[in-house]
Amino acid sequence: MPEEQVVCTEEFRTVAVRFKNAAGNYIAVSNFKAVVERTGVTLDTNNELGSFYYTVASDLDKKKLSVAGENVNVTATNPSNGNAITAKFKIAGDACHISKISGPDEITVN
Repeated sequence: MPEEQVVCTEEFRTVAVRFKNAAGNYIAVSNFKAVVERTGVTLDTNNELGSFYYTVASDLDKKKLSVAGENVNVTATNPSNGNAITAKFKIAGDACHISKISGPDEITVN
């Protein structure tokens, strides 16, 4: 049986997050990680993109995510005080792209 063919757009989608302090200034964090809750798979596109954006998931991760959406747990450390930072996202992946169902665009840290 032949594999189903899908026509996709050429855009490249990402879900990203930025961190800011109580004063509203964007900050760099350390130990950033995004893990699919159901499978324990760490998404590997989590590096800082510049302007303090951190990639939670991208189209490179679409096969690691279900069409209905997966809970993705983000963890990081505030390097100024060592406090742990956590957030939850729900991200879906289909044959072409990922999409954010829920989750913050910015996280204010202490």
